[in-house]
Amino acid sequence: MLSSIRRDAEGRLLLGSLGNGSQKPLWFLKAWADRVQQHYFPYLKPVEWECTWTGCIAFTPTT
Repeated sequence: MLSSIRRDAEGRLLLGSLGNGSQKPLWFLKAWADRVQQHYFPYLKPVEWECTWTGCIAFTPTT
């Protein structure tokens, strides 16, 4: 699964992916986020995820 990882201006870890998460239970999404975090940052302690969000994004052509 394609994922994106970055830190925001406050230093918080932001984790995103492509796919429809709206049909998945919260425990599933958090378990996935835990696995991704441990894969890319095995030296970090497990994190407590503050928020979850699912939704659609769109791209528009530039003119």
